[in-house]
Amino acid sequence: MLELDLHKHFDNFHIQLQCSISHPFTAIFGASGAGKTTLLNMIAGLTNPNRGKIILETKILFDSDRGISIRPQHRRIGYIFQESRLFPHMSIRENILYGLKNLPKSEQRFQEKDVVETLGIGMLLDRTPKGLSGGERQRCALARALLASPSLLLMDEPMAALDRRTKLQFLHFLKQVQHDYALPILYVSHDVDNVLSFADDVLVMESGTRVAQGKPINVLSQTIRSRFPKSTDSTNYISAHIVEHRIEDGQSVVQSNGVSVCIPLIDKPVQSHVTLSLHTSEIMVSLHRPKQISARNVLEGIVQKITLRETRVLLTVDVGFSMSVDIARAALVDLNLQTGTTVFLIF
Repeated sequence: MLELDLHKHFDNFHIQLQCSISHPFTAIFGASGAGKTTLLNMIAGLTNPNRGKIILETKILFDSDRGISIRPQHRRIGYIFQESRLFPHMSIRENILYGLKNLPKSEQRFQEKDVVETLGIGMLLDRTPKGLSGGERQRCALARALLASPSLLLMDEPMAALDRRTKLQFLHFLKQVQHDYALPILYVSHDVDNVLSFADDVLVMESGTRVAQGKPINVLSQTIRSRFPKSTDSTNYISAHIVEHRIEDGQSVVQSNGVSVCIPLIDKPVQSHVTLSLHTSEIMVSLHRPKQISARNVLEGIVQKITLRETRVLLTVDVGFSMSVDIARAALVDLNLQTGTTVFLIF
């Protein structure tokens, strides 16, 4: 449990935030300049609020009324930045063991062997940071933070410079770390896909204040679409649960509002909740149900809304849940699409 009551004033910006964070993996979402990094810095002790309180579990980290301000190195909080900040003159082994120097054995929560194995960095230990990829450096930075035995891990867009494949790998490591070590994580992200993939809870910030907090799929549909349309306008997010695995076909079947959708086979039990992410441009529209095609999903629906853009059109189609589809203006004319038209979505 993290209790926050923060007031921080700058010349042209101020943070006024009151909230409780109690989920194991919480994402902090918001546009640039919303105050996300400043929030992490205050929790870590790198920046002090003008007034307020920060309480982690039962430990008071900051209390302006009582004159309490625990120094950063005594807060036992790990911090992973956008860049790894590894010491260039040290080997990876020396880097990851750096946080152990002043830590009594009785307070060491994690063992070097276990962390190295979990993060898959054994072959990197004798190397220096210079020749490592971005993903390798961030895994080593994560190992260094873990071996300092933090009670909370802060992460400020640690995957911003990584490609999509490396991001997915790093997310896998984060999930495994959170599961294996039961370590609460507070994670700043601009990426809606990432938030939906790993977060148990999301705190949305705007102009230094909290504008929403809750389950990611709910906050996404109720708040993020209206406040941050550029983050979500090109992607459909669908809350569903697994109903069947077709191992021989390499597919899983999920349902949302009773509508079945085939997806690539995933390693989760039947009845598990999943969030589907489907780009609006990856969907084809037909006036008739197609036959003998390779696409595994054909959903019948009714056009609810037509939004004209410069050269494109965004359709809102009700298939049992709402889906957005991006098509060319010429296609709108050729298919004579109107609100109320029955269509088939293919993907």
